Amino acid sequence: EESFFFRDICDFSVPFHPDLPEEVANRPLPIAAHGPGLDDFLEAVINNPAKICEEVGGAEHPESLREAKPNFPPHRANPNFDFVHTNHKRFIYVENLPHPMIDGESGDFENPLFQHEVQRTVQRLFKAFGVKAENVSPASLTSAFIGFKVPQKRDEALHQGPEEKVLRSEPIIISKAESGDDVDFVKTATSPDSVIKIENLPPHRSAGYWSHNLFPVNTEVGSIYGPLSVENIVMISPTTALVKFESSEKAESAVSSDVVKTRLDALSEYRIRYFKAKRELVLQGFTGPGKMQEMFVNGPRLVVDGDVPSKEFFLDHYDVMELRNLDPTVTKKDISNFVQPFCADVRDVHGSIEFVKCAEGNPTGRAYVGFDRLGEVQQVFHAHNGRAQLGDNRVFLRKVQEKGRRKKMIRESRPLRAEEELLDDLNNWEKHVDPDDIEMILSTGVKKETLDNVMRTIRFSNTSYGPYDQGMRKERFRADKERGAEYREFVQVYIDYLKELLPTKENPGLGYEALFFPDEEVDVSMITDPVDPRKKKAEEKS
Repeated sequence: EESFFFRDICDFSVPFHPDLPEEVANRPLPIAAHGPGLDDFLEAVINNPAKICEEVGGAEHPESLREAKPNFPPHRANPNFDFVHTNHKRFIYVENLPHPMIDGESGDFENPLFQHEVQRTVQRLFKAFGVKAENVSPASLTSAFIGFKVPQKRDEALHQGPEEKVLRSEPIIISKAESGDDVDFVKTATSPDSVIKIENLPPHRSAGYWSHNLFPVNTEVGSIYGPLSVENIVMISPTTALVKFESSEKAESAVSSDVVKTRLDALSEYRIRYFKAKRELVLQGFTGPGKMQEMFVNGPRLVVDGDVPSKEFFLDHYDVMELRNLDPTVTKKDISNFVQPFCADVRDVHGSIEFVKCAEGNPTGRAYVGFDRLGEVQQVFHAHNGRAQLGDNRVFLRKVQEKGRRKKMIRESRPLRAEEELLDDLNNWEKHVDPDDIEMILSTGVKKETLDNVMRTIRFSNTSYGPYDQGMRKERFRADKERGAEYREFVQVYIDYLKELLPTKENPGLGYEALFFPDEEVDVSMITDPVDPRKKKAEEKS
């Protein structure tokens, strides 16, 4: 069966790719990616256009196989199986859409009429790329997935973006409260004229949300009319709020203020954010020798860019934490200062923080923060109980989980050593050998500085006695040996050999004898016999 399927590559009577130039045919070329079986490998070798195949491979370190577990928000509905598996090949996720309104009602996600409004909005934004209503799967009332049958269309849509980058909802209206508006709330005000009504707000926001976001602190409108407390706001409908001020003059000023109108105009604007989405890889089984190689297939759920940190960022840190609801003005320096009290090392401001941005490069209010040591993430959570004030916003914290693997990898934290301990480990090589041996070597005229330079040079020039020897167990060449064992053994062997090579009058050694001609008598008068402190102490004791 194999002889029928595979051509005989040892049959030299068959021309080898007669149309291929000789210089190309004789050049080593890497074989194409292939499956895990032997037949897959043989087929890739035969299909290689060159006479010489090159295959480069190596065992992957377990640490490099770590993967972050995607976070699927509970409010984001995944498309059905046919939408993902059968009808489309590539996907985009769109969010921050205006909440649909029908006859002044905000509705809910279970209502198909409101889902249809979301489909119509997304279709209008991406109609230039052939998107129709059946290609849109609403994920919530303000977000949706778009499916593409042609991969190139998805790439064009990501590159160009929607036709309208900013959408506007109904204008937000501010006015004096009317006599029939929540009589109990109005009664608690200093006067009925100190209460204003704001209509056409984005729906389904609580009074607590608007107390922080209607007139934000550290802004011009906030300095004049804020801050607002939760007790001074009441929602009389999903899109209408009553706001109570301390005086009727301030309420009248807010109604006619251009600064307030500018703020309300900004609240009615929705900047569209869109991301690349792809199917989640799920473990199907194991293959290869001993069934040790994992096999993955495309699953039914869609993973959006930003659901997990980048692979390089995740592997570069021991633990990773996600921050949500960040203020757009928060910088990496601000985040570093926030977590620095919980970190043993000085933080890398730029390399340990990764902001999540949409395909257009705009911020999303989310970021990933990396930690280098075991337990630092837990300290942050215990101190803030999962929520913290960072800048002007209340930020939510979440530890990024790791995907489970077939073989549980035991992870360890990098040791934390003080400067004195590091310098002692670098310079104090004498602690690994007998002091009497060192004294015996020095008695022959060898200088201590010479030995210090030798040991330090070996330590710096040979990584086997430096980083690989001092690293964590998974980083060392010999995981069965304790940290620093390779360097300690080297020092001991070096000193033993040095003792054996010391010239004595009885045995000057080949090196000393080579200083004289073959027929010349070896003059040993210049040799100073090494003094063994152990023998000297024994003689003195006797």
